[in-house]
Amino acid sequence: MPKQTTEIIAIGDELSTGQRLDTNSQWLSNQLTNMGLTVQYHSTVADDVNAMIDIIRVANKRSNFILVTGGLGPTADDLTREALARAVDQPLVENSEALQHIISLFKRRGRKMSPNNRKQALLPRTATLIHNSEGTAPGVDIIVTSRENSVRVFCLPGVPAEMKSMFKSHVVPAINQDIPGTPRITRHYVLKTFGMGESNLEHELPGIFQRDRIPVVGITASHATITLRIQVTAASEIECDALAQPTIKEIT
Repeated sequence: MPKQTTEIIAIGDELSTGQRLDTNSQWLSNQLTNMGLTVQYHSTVADDVNAMIDIIRVANKRSNFILVTGGLGPTADDLTREALARAVDQPLVENSEALQHIISLFKRRGRKMSPNNRKQALLPRTATLIHNSEGTAPGVDIIVTSRENSVRVFCLPGVPAEMKSMFKSHVVPAINQDIPGTPRITRHYVLKTFGMGESNLEHELPGIFQRDRIPVVGITASHATITLRIQVTAASEIECDALAQPTIKEIT
């Protein structure tokens, strides 16, 4: 399977200012990596439409799949739809299915729908709706094709419960359908050592930490503990285990 580069963009002043921790990107990265994808970029962008347009355009040039979280609500600082539409040079069009979902949700909850909720039904012209069973804001699924490449962008709400549900129900099947060849998975094997520094450990294991090695081995230090992470990608759990075992034995 060719390398599939994936990128995550988290939207919100509360994230860019450090007021809230971006747990969505961590969760998505873990899910995407386990699917055999390569997550190479994380971006955190404030609620600034021009900054959002810039990062989406940059991402479109370097990644196969882009996942954007946040900025899909009804308020003035929810700018993801506008930024996406402008980044891909498409108008925003009201989606009747999305609008009906929003109206029905307010009726079921016995609440009056304020006019600004209608903006949540706007999608770029060629986009597909991602149904949100947990809330009012639908997601966006759009394929952007240029002379250089084709990229698929998924926009999901920042509310974790909504984001996770929509990722599992829509994004996972969509990505698996787009990936050519046999589906692959990635697994991590962790070994912890104590009493030896990073440089000494690398000296004892020459070649283990080369970035072009298969499987790749990462190293991190925390206090006196050194953690070695072996990352393996293959078609099954059994194949992953078989590929990891020689490296585990060498380290041990």
